[in-house]
Amino acid sequence: MKCITLVLLLFITASCLASVEHPQFRNRLDRAACGDSLYGDPNRTFPMFNFLAGDFVSRCGHPFLDNNPNQFCLSQPNPGFAAGIRLLSNSRDTAAWRPLYRLQSSLLIKPLTWLTVYHSFEVYSRDGADNPWSADWGGLYAGNREAFLLLRQNRYLLLAGRFSPITGPHGESSLLFSSNQSLDGYHFEFNLPLWNGEFWFTAGHWQLDDLQVYGGFARRYLAGHRLGYTRANSFSLALAEMLLYGGINAVPTAATLNPLLLYHAMQMNGFEGNTLYHLSGWWRPRKGLLFTMEFLLDDLQLDSSQPSDQEPAEWGMAVEARITPPRQPLLLALGYTRIAQRTYNSQLPYQRCQQRGQPLAHPNGSDFDQLSGRISFNGWPHLQPSLIATYTRSGERDLFADWDTPWLLVPEDHSFSEAFPTGVVEQKWSGTLRLNTQWRQGELILSATALSWKNYQHTSNRQDDFRIDLEFNLFLEHFISRGFTPRQS
Repeated sequence: MKCITLVLLLFITASCLASVEHPQFRNRLDRAACGDSLYGDPNRTFPMFNFLAGDFVSRCGHPFLDNNPNQFCLSQPNPGFAAGIRLLSNSRDTAAWRPLYRLQSSLLIKPLTWLTVYHSFEVYSRDGADNPWSADWGGLYAGNREAFLLLRQNRYLLLAGRFSPITGPHGESSLLFSSNQSLDGYHFEFNLPLWNGEFWFTAGHWQLDDLQVYGGFARRYLAGHRLGYTRANSFSLALAEMLLYGGINAVPTAATLNPLLLYHAMQMNGFEGNTLYHLSGWWRPRKGLLFTMEFLLDDLQLDSSQPSDQEPAEWGMAVEARITPPRQPLLLALGYTRIAQRTYNSQLPYQRCQQRGQPLAHPNGSDFDQLSGRISFNGWPHLQPSLIATYTRSGERDLFADWDTPWLLVPEDHSFSEAFPTGVVEQKWSGTLRLNTQWRQGELILSATALSWKNYQHTSNRQDDFRIDLEFNLFLEHFISRGFTPRQS
């Protein structure tokens, strides 16, 4: 009860602070009713800027990466700096009331117009499912979330260091990269303005964590490239190819570092790896209406001449529609996600799409589908309430399950099929009320979530829970001059 009282007191105090609207909030793309594609294209690959990035799926704004101060500062044309601190309190079980506190600090320095240096560090109050760090610093768990150099010159961009390469229009719920993990590597982009839009080509290479296997530790790497086109205020479409490879004492090769080679052709010619394809895009038929989609293909059997060809397709898809009614300060969104049973998995454990025991892509992994809806009210300058509801079905097979081949046991004159989701299906309902208040140098987010499970953890048990989350963001930024304004249609 004391914790709830403190949270409410902080929220009321923040709401009463001087509410001179900061330019960062005035240019938020949720205020711009789906925004300008060239200002915040959600189909591009950008660093997460974990500090103040927020939850793109559940919070008020659209999943455009420019809806946080660091992305806003990055868009400024002249040198400057931005610094901030973020405090989150998460209570997953009010019966025990053991809240998990997380403190994040970030520093963005732009000494030159073409150079940006960024670093963020986070500290957790205790160990738990939401804690990615294993090192115990006297009861605290901490680590470097992101640290990188960003060089940008006209048509070129080079990003090197540790960062979360969010890819695709669904942000933290992307089917290719989510914000679950930060990766060490590089990202390169070249863009060519054409036909009132931009063609762009990106390439990257990352080192994943080592995985203990029979015979030692397998080193793991991820290479990828992506080709896309974005037309201002209209649409965007991109196709990506990724290759996850490694092995005992494996090292990157000249071929995997070559962004112009086709990885699937390498695999078909004997290179050992797991290839994935990802198609993503968005379409804005008019102002205030936006459709987004992602489709991922892990494996597809085109032949049917032998028993091994009956292996089920490994794929995933995500679609969402967002609308702001004319002259109404509302944001409505409805989305659906489905990822098949064996997607992201592999016969070789070190080729699974995971990092530090967590999914590399969608946080739910595989063998699930999810229906989500969101209503946000943006009519007040400094207070944004929103209501989020989700329904999720999860099967017993995820990307960490041992690889099996039941289709090989089917007689030749029979076809193989299995239920989706598999096994005892866990059903989860979630409803969240979120209040977001903003003032000149920060914001405060308070959310209350009710959860209910049927067949909890794939048993016959039911489970109910209630949680309260508090997020407090404070930032400071200064630039020599601005002169950057997002275009509106």
